Amino acid sequence: MNKVQNLILSGLTLVMSGIVMLISDSIGIGLAKFLVPFLFITSGVFAILFAKANLETKIPFQYNVFQGTVLILFGLIIGIATKSLDIFLSCSTYFIMFIGLFDIFYGFALLNSGFNWTWKKLLFKTIAGFLGLLGSVAILATSITDQYSGLMITGIVTILMGIETIVFATKIKTATI
Repeated sequence: MNKVQNLILSGLTLVMSGIVMLISDSIGIGLAKFLVPFLFITSGVFAILFAKANLETKIPFQYNVFQGTVLILFGLIIGIATKSLDIFLSCSTYFIMFIGLFDIFYGFALLNSGFNWTWKKLLFKTIAGFLGLLGSVAILATSITDQYSGLMITGIVTILMGIETIVFATKIKTATI
């Protein structure tokens, strides 16, 4: 799995999406409403391109196709269906919770698949998944009383998801079946 550039680009677009959320007041809500879904969709496309470049690895291929599809669907949902910040934050909470759970299960699936997977990589994916779950709880708890703070936490968690994707890409660069 040495073709990681598309996975790194997927992570970078998540980082950019989180930054757009953090600076949405400065750049204008209208532009942010366009950029955030666009960047999620772009991130999903890069995740799928990464999977297609690494067809020899069954479980990572399945995970990254699924991850890419979920990112694209989330981008479409928030681009089309969210008419308010409240709905966006609710969708984001469930999306981040889902990705967190999925990261945890993915690490264990790889561990049991015969894939060259170390406990260090498993621990990294598991911690990232739990942090995603905690992030979704923080978004939910904060959004109830202060939507702007909920948006800031969503931006930070999205940036962390992107960084996790980039770091993970560098960790799997030398992984083999």
